[in-house]
Amino acid sequence: MYNTIDNFLPNNTMTREEASKFFSVFAKIIFNKTEDTANTCSFRDINNADSTLKDSINSACRLGIFK
Repeated sequence: MYNTIDNFLPNNTMTREEASKFFSVFAKIIFNKTEDTANTCSFRDINNADSTLKDSINSACRLGIFK
């Protein structure tokens, strides 16, 4: 939870993993996109990603947003 706008870090650059969350949720809710489970998603740096965003990274890949 953020108590102030500054705690939210609104001027920081968005990371790839944060972008994957934003775009995958947007694609599903706004465009009713579904994931293609046939898409093979493999990222050599996924172990370095925030654990709360790993599912979103793979989701964005299966949606065809990131490869």
